[in-house]
Amino acid sequence: MPANLPPAYFEAERRLRQASEPEEKIRIIEEMLGIMPKHKGTDHLKADLRGKIAKLIREGEKRKQSGRRQNPYLIEREGVAQVMLIGAPNSGKSQLLKTFCPSAQTVVESYPHSTQRPVPGMVIHENVGFQLVDLPPIIHGKMEWWQAELLKVADGAIVVLDLLDSDPLKDLEEIEQGLDQVNIKLLGKTEVKVGIGVKGLPTIVAANKLETLAATERLASDCRAISERFEVIGISAATGKGLGQLATALFQRLQLIRIFTKIPGKEPDMSDPYVLTKGKTILDLAEAIHKEFREKLKFARVWGTTAYGGQKVPKDYILSDGDVVELHV
Repeated sequence: MPANLPPAYFEAERRLRQASEPEEKIRIIEEMLGIMPKHKGTDHLKADLRGKIAKLIREGEKRKQSGRRQNPYLIEREGVAQVMLIGAPNSGKSQLLKTFCPSAQTVVESYPHSTQRPVPGMVIHENVGFQLVDLPPIIHGKMEWWQAELLKVADGAIVVLDLLDSDPLKDLEEIEQGLDQVNIKLLGKTEVKVGIGVKGLPTIVAANKLETLAATERLASDCRAISERFEVIGISAATGKGLGQLATALFQRLQLIRIFTKIPGKEPDMSDPYVLTKGKTILDLAEAIHKEFREKLKFARVWGTTAYGGQKVPKDYILSDGDVVELHV
C-alpha cells in the first residue's frame, strides 16, 4: 500500500535536512509523525522515524556526557561539502572566509599567524550550502597534527596564493611538501595516482589580491605552471571579485549535481535541491529522499537536459545537474 504522503510532510522533511541540532531534529520528526496519514502503508515509515528519534536522543545524551572531552579542534560538518582553506601566512585565507561568510568568527589582520584555530563559515551558492574552514597557515611545509586530521576528512580544498607579496609557486611547493609528509595529495586537473593510505583532496587554487594592478599583472606569468596542474581562479578576497566564479569551480571540482523534485500536479521546489555526485541515478535519488521510496519506486519523470517535458525514464537513468524529477511509487 502506498504511503500517499501530503506536501506538508515533504516540507517538514526539507526542514529536517537543514536542521543541525538533535533537539530540533526530534521536534521536526514528531511533526512529521503527526502529519503522516494513519494506515498500513505508513507503518514502516513510522517505525523508521521513531527509530531516528531514539537514535537522536542517544546522540544528544552522548554529546552532553562527552562535551568537555571533545577534541577542541573538531569542526562539525554542515552543508553538502566541507572544504578547507589552505595557504601561507598573509595569503588572504581569513579575508576570503570573511568576505564569503560575513558572520564567520574569523580574525582578519595584516600581521601573519592571526588564525590559530580552525574557523568555519557557510557559503550559499545556487541554493547549495558549502562549509569553508579557515586553517592556520602552513609555514615552510609545517603544520599542526590536528590540521592534517581535519584535511583527511575534508571533501576538498581551496589553496589561497598571494600574488602581491609572495612567490605563489614556491608557496604551493612548500604546501604540497608538507602535505606529502602527512599522506595528503592535492588533486587538480591531471590524473594523479594516489597510493594506499593517501588522502586525495580535490583542489581549486585561488590567486588572491587582484584588487592591485601588480597582482593582476602577475596572474598570467606567475601562475602559468600552476594552471597546468590546477584550475586557477583569480580573486580579490578584499573586494569579492571572482568569488562567484570560485564557488562555481568548486562545485564542479567536487562533481556535485543539484536535483529538484516535484509532486505530481505541483510546481517543483527550486529553492531546495537534493545534492548528489555525478553518475548517480533515479534510484540513488529515491534512496536519498527515503529508503522506502527506493523500495517502492515504480518509475520517474524527468525535465532536464537529456530528458524533456516530463519524459518517463527507467530507474537506472543517470541524472544531470538541474534535472527536475517526479517520483512515482
